[in-house]
Amino acid sequence: MNLEDLYRLLRSEHVQAQGIVDTLEEPLLVLDQTGCVLTANRGFYETFSVSRDDTVGRSLFDLGDGQWDIPELRRLVSDIIPKSAAIVGYEVEAEFPTIGRRTMLVSARRLVHPDNNSTSILILFEDVTDRRRSEAQKDILLAEAAPSDEEASRDRALPGLSDGCRRPVSQGVPGRLFGALPSGG
Repeated sequence: MNLEDLYRLLRSEHVQAQGIVDTLEEPLLVLDQTGCVLTANRGFYETFSVSRDDTVGRSLFDLGDGQWDIPELRRLVSDIIPKSAAIVGYEVEAEFPTIGRRTMLVSARRLVHPDNNSTSILILFEDVTDRRRSEAQKDILLAEAAPSDEEASRDRALPGLSDGCRRPVSQGVPGRLFGALPSGG
């Protein structure tokens, strides 16, 4: 295999990898070792309503209004390459300039390029805003449906009387029916 064949092979693999990145609907970035954006997919541009010119070549932490510039996220991203670490589901809640307040899960992994042994970082963003709102609404409904502490205390103090809708009062005294005549008489 000569140099030209090798270049064509590498180029075709790059095109194939870029095609995969562009096919994903979830917002995705590829960063270089310094944290600058090498490429972003259509999902990223559409989700955050930003242009390629506003994204590529800029640091992740400078994008938008700096909402990604979170010390813990910065530390996690900086550990990916030297420690072969990964980020899985790091939650970021922020106000984004064009889409408003959103909750995002951030996952990231190191990519090693076998052709030149360089590394980059693949970052995937998942918008979980609607899921978090649904969970909060469900929690509110469950809390409203649960008996209050006062009701629970009353149920423990007067088990046969306090829950008449759930259990007949006659079950309060085992083996005896209320209103029955005494035997033998």
